[in-house]
Amino acid sequence: MSAIIQLLQPLLQDYEQDDHLELLKAEEKLATKLGDNFLSAVYRITVSGKRKNGSEYRGSFIRKIRLNENQLTKQMRDDKMFENEAYFYNNIYPINGSFAPKPVLATVDQIILEDLGDREYVVLSRKDLLDFKHTDEVVKAMASMHAFYLSYKLNHPEEFAKLIAPIKENVFPMDDNISPGRFYELGFDTAKKSLETIADSSLQARRGLRFLRFFEKDLYNALRSMIDPSKNNSKYWTLTHGDLWNNNLMFLQDNHEEILRVKFLDYQVIRHMSPATDFVYFVYSSCKPEVLDRVNELVETYEKYFRHSLSSLNVSDEHLRFFSKKDWFLEEIEQAGLFGMAGALLVMHALTLDDAEIEALKNEQDRKLASQDVNDNELITSTVSLNSQRTERILRNLTNYLHHFGGQLSKCFGEWDQSDEEEKAKF
Repeated sequence: MSAIIQLLQPLLQDYEQDDHLELLKAEEKLATKLGDNFLSAVYRITVSGKRKNGSEYRGSFIRKIRLNENQLTKQMRDDKMFENEAYFYNNIYPINGSFAPKPVLATVDQIILEDLGDREYVVLSRKDLLDFKHTDEVVKAMASMHAFYLSYKLNHPEEFAKLIAPIKENVFPMDDNISPGRFYELGFDTAKKSLETIADSSLQARRGLRFLRFFEKDLYNALRSMIDPSKNNSKYWTLTHGDLWNNNLMFLQDNHEEILRVKFLDYQVIRHMSPATDFVYFVYSSCKPEVLDRVNELVETYEKYFRHSLSSLNVSDEHLRFFSKKDWFLEEIEQAGLFGMAGALLVMHALTLDDAEIEALKNEQDRKLASQDVNDNELITSTVSLNSQRTERILRNLTNYLHHFGGQLSKCFGEWDQSDEEEKAKF
């Protein structure tokens, strides 16, 4: 009996509720492409065998395994990331797992899940940004997920507090060790350098640069303070995904390409936080330019589905009245959206990298890891080439964000937009 069959057979007997299920064949192949995953190995396992009643059994599963520890995985807190995801599947998924693939096994070293691809779910290419139809469905699913966990918090506050207590904050931890949050500074720096390449800078470019230069001064601590419930109004915070971009989304479509269902992948950075952070991060990292022109529609869709979901989950009238208030989500985005936008600026670079750039970055990281003298700060500094396509996207997305949601940034963080009154009037 192969090692894979030895591992899977008892697990699948429980998963399929068939204690006589027998696996006869199992095959494991790499399931990810270049650039999809740097911190874990992801495999697809296909199995065949027979059920208790003698009928044929076939299945396909995804297996994610932690890589051997090195300086990069330590810096990215990969072990704690796996702990979070395992905790999600073992403790949060049973409460409501409708947004995630079904788990077979979840430990701190490996996670085995149903293969949604075997059920005809698809991940769209990371380079092909989402159109309005796909974006709209993600926003609906996101709102429903946020509403469910908020309802659980409001209806069962003690149980919710116990539920989220073991979740570890790995991106912006409250210690002084190097962490993934430092990459957000890299995203800001690359965005700034991109806008500085514009020869005849527009009003929008100059405003974008003022924004980037103001917030980069203490970005890490500013973002870290935003996840602290004691420093924010966290009454209506909920459990957020934390990494909703198009590489972590799967769509089920019918023969007419109508979207039937959306699933979210990778629950390593779940956290108790403002739901606006997921919304801004997703919209400004993963959507086509024409979608951003309709961002107000997406805000309205979110509010509608959030409120509808809450009203079906036995939430009190007192809370429902708050979410019936005009523009409550717009205000939430204005106050907490900076966190999501900082993440989006980082992910924008990943989405526009071609295979040659990905290979070059991987080689650069490998070279640094092989060096005996490299320190943690040098390890997070990677060279992302600047080009007009990347610059145009950064400028467009940043201009849109500041136009729609930048109104309260100065009130929350200090006066950053020191343009003269005549220039301000043009925005």
